[in-house]
Amino acid sequence: MLFHYTKKNILIYFIIIVGIYLKLHDLNTEDFWWDEMLSFWVSNPEISYSQTINRNIEVNLGSQLIFSLILKLFFNLFGYEPNFARYLTVFFGILNIFLLIVLTKKLNFEKSLELILFLFLFNSYLISYDNELRSYSLVVSLSLLSFIYFANFNYEKKLFHCGIIAFINLIGLLNHTFFGIIIFSQIFFLLINKKKELNKFILFNFVSFILFILVAKDALISQITFSKMWFPKIDFKFLIDFYFPRFFSSKILGYIYLLTFIFLMYKNKKQFLNKNSFDFFLISVIFFSYLLPLVYQIIKEPILTDRYIIFIVVPLIMLISNKLIELKSKKIKISIISFLVLSTFFDTTLRFFKHDINKPQITKSLNYISNSAVNKIFLEDNKDFRVLKTYLNKINKDVVIQDNINSDNKIWKFCYLPITNFQCDLKGSTDKKITIQETKDFNLVKIVLFKFN
Repeated sequence: MLFHYTKKNILIYFIIIVGIYLKLHDLNTEDFWWDEMLSFWVSNPEISYSQTINRNIEVNLGSQLIFSLILKLFFNLFGYEPNFARYLTVFFGILNIFLLIVLTKKLNFEKSLELILFLFLFNSYLISYDNELRSYSLVVSLSLLSFIYFANFNYEKKLFHCGIIAFINLIGLLNHTFFGIIIFSQIFFLLINKKKELNKFILFNFVSFILFILVAKDALISQITFSKMWFPKIDFKFLIDFYFPRFFSSKILGYIYLLTFIFLMYKNKKQFLNKNSFDFFLISVIFFSYLLPLVYQIIKEPILTDRYIIFIVVPLIMLISNKLIELKSKKIKISIISFLVLSTFFDTTLRFFKHDINKPQITKSLNYISNSAVNKIFLEDNKDFRVLKTYLNKINKDVVIQDNINSDNKIWKFCYLPITNFQCDLKGSTDKKITIQETKDFNLVKIVLFKFN
């Protein structure tokens, strides 16, 4: 039991405590980036649930619906403030630790628990999404729950577990359609093993799928008919790294994990290809997470990006850890584990102390404006105005935000550069003669003080 005070468990407690600290340390050191502002705007507790659903379809094409509704409830309970918001995603990140422990025990991977927890909790990629107001930490939670109950169903064949899986999968689908890859992998595993429970499993999940269609039909239509997807086509580079540099935070570390995984697949090919093992199921999830979006690209358009399949990071870590522990050669085992642990530790530690500024410095720019002689800012009146205004008003209440400049002598133009094509001007905004009094640049933000004559 985990709560017995053994040397092994003390190490596990220490890893968990450090891991939670890493998740909390940089929680609100940076402002929201654009997608987080969208989550904040969509989940406004001051509007109705139907308005939240409509906003979600408008800006997210219906994805992250469950997360938006949970976030709305969170705001109703704790207040509609940006500084509180990310505690929800950190909560899911911490919950994932304990779900991972449960899954590890279900799969009899307990010998590798310390290594699994270390690689999971020191994964900078997962930490970054625990600190971001988007649904990806929730996706990991739902995938872990689905894996746990699927393992229960596979071992115990209880109808109750089948119903629970179908419910979790429905929630997962409503949050993001890529969760369907997990469902497909579960059906594939039961089908290839000729499990007699397959029919029951398909029936329960078919009912969930019908409910999903009924609830999310508008979102699905938006996703299918939307013709301006930003995803680049999968190219040769993808076939070299399979997003491992993204999943493990750097090119060097990504290739270390990729080569380790390939080596372990070769060493354990019989076990990985044993269709009755849960290893085979986890490999199936990883395989179909790449294959199915690639097939969709051939049929219609590119839809694959790393964060949409974030749920495969856990199977990768679990398989790598468990197969390393099971290596027969003690020398090779110690060498690879030491190298992997040290490289992961130093990568995470380096990022921890480096404090790179990646997100827009909105608070800093608004504080500069509020401390200047002019505290009014102008935002272009377009569809982005609503989102930006909601967030800016929460960040700094001393700044006056307006969508016109007709009555002003001086005004700051606020530009979040990624949504202004990195331009910050007043072309077409007024007929008055314009002179620029001051310009200040912050990360991804530019503010320009204009004077009108």
